[in-house]
Amino acid sequence: MRLRSAVIVGLLACVACGDDDAMGPRDGGPPPLPSASLGHIVAFEGHQTFVNDLVVEDGGSLLGATIVPEPGTPIEIVEQQCVADRCGFVARVLDTRNNRGVGVPSPIDAQNHFLIVQRGGVDAYRALVTVNPVDELTGRGTEPARVGQAIFLATSVTSDVGSQFIAATDDPVRWVSFGDVRLEGDFLLNDSLGLAGGGLGGDPQSDAPGSFGGGGSTEGGGGGGGHLEVGSPGQLAGEPDAGGSGGAARTEAPGACLADFARTDCGGGGGGGGRVGAGGRGAGSILIASLGDVVLSGNILGAGDDGVDDGGAGAGGAVFLSGRTVALNTRPTLAGGTVSDGPVPGGVGSPGVLRLDSPEAVTGVFADPASVPRLTSDARVELSGQTLPDTIVEIERDGAVVGSATSDGTGAFAVSVDLAAGLNRLAVFANTDAGRIRSWTGTSFEFLRVGDARQALPVGALTDVVYLP
Repeated sequence: MRLRSAVIVGLLACVACGDDDAMGPRDGGPPPLPSASLGHIVAFEGHQTFVNDLVVEDGGSLLGATIVPEPGTPIEIVEQQCVADRCGFVARVLDTRNNRGVGVPSPIDAQNHFLIVQRGGVDAYRALVTVNPVDELTGRGTEPARVGQAIFLATSVTSDVGSQFIAATDDPVRWVSFGDVRLEGDFLLNDSLGLAGGGLGGDPQSDAPGSFGGGGSTEGGGGGGGHLEVGSPGQLAGEPDAGGSGGAARTEAPGACLADFARTDCGGGGGGGGRVGAGGRGAGSILIASLGDVVLSGNILGAGDDGVDDGGAGAGGAVFLSGRTVALNTRPTLAGGTVSDGPVPGGVGSPGVLRLDSPEAVTGVFADPASVPRLTSDARVELSGQTLPDTIVEIERDGAVVGSATSDGTGAFAVSVDLAAGLNRLAVFANTDAGRIRSWTGTSFEFLRVGDARQALPVGALTDVVYLP
């Protein structure tokens, strides 16, 4: 079931304003404020551009009203506009909790806060907002930090020079940051095994296949699966005892992992087994998506392991980076590892794949949230961005396509969309040869619940805009 991000909106129950008994009426204090409801979008700590609308249902006018956070509420209103019975606002959700080293606490210990609507300086309505706590993700010092949590939601991601993250999970790593990402240290994906790291080459002197790969020959192990194809059988032309090649991909279509990060088989394949040794394992895959800016000065080492004892080298992994801007002072390492120097080595796995969603270079689709006003009285907006040349771009609202256009020869696109009154949540897709790729840039994220897990899988970004007719 798709989990549309939702601010947990509560309508306040009315409590007794007074009571009558034999002694006469008692003063129960001032009457409670009428409730206002918010649009459905989750509020997370560190959310830089929390766009929402506020509606009253008692017929009261909000023209000229002002939204004020209740004292102590970790929300700053940065923009607002009120008309008739509706207000739109843009807020920043502050990071107020201590860092406890977990992505989403279990159980969830979200806190309720109130926004007050004032008219003429007098409190008139209030709306309930539930803020979900998330941590910053930091790496400091020279002792490597092993990251075993595959899905991590963070207020920000920071690693200092000399620090090192090591992926210690069998699942693809997915980091989603509501703020900026600054990686000056190194991140190693080679520690991942299983689906994240692709299959190993088959055992030598066996006809058993490598993981996701082809079978071995008399003395050569089968090749491990990779990004584009399964590994080959354990026999190379002219070398009957050699191990098979490492696969270029396990997926059924080139670039399919770029289109759907929910896949669990996006890691680099293992190298082919040699006459003596098995192939090296492939690198894992990682998604780093940010609603802020991404600066990469360290290394994301998505390279396959070297082969040993005639074993072939593992394939490179998949690295996905997205942000409002992305600055790469160093490039992710996506090459296959080094084939061991033996007489009949297995083949080397292919290089990995890089998806980069940013204004500077696009291999997926970059939808610029700055191209759309967050609050508007215009019934139609134009959303622009960048993707591959001559590509059909579609805009969805609540799962339905509401606008489409074809990018030009440079990949630039502009799509006009008619808005509905209130909060519009727009998802951007590009129909490429690799599949239907979704933008990871916007003002909020959408999540998909993973089984009965408390955490949710990030599936893409949303661009939120409030139409105030």
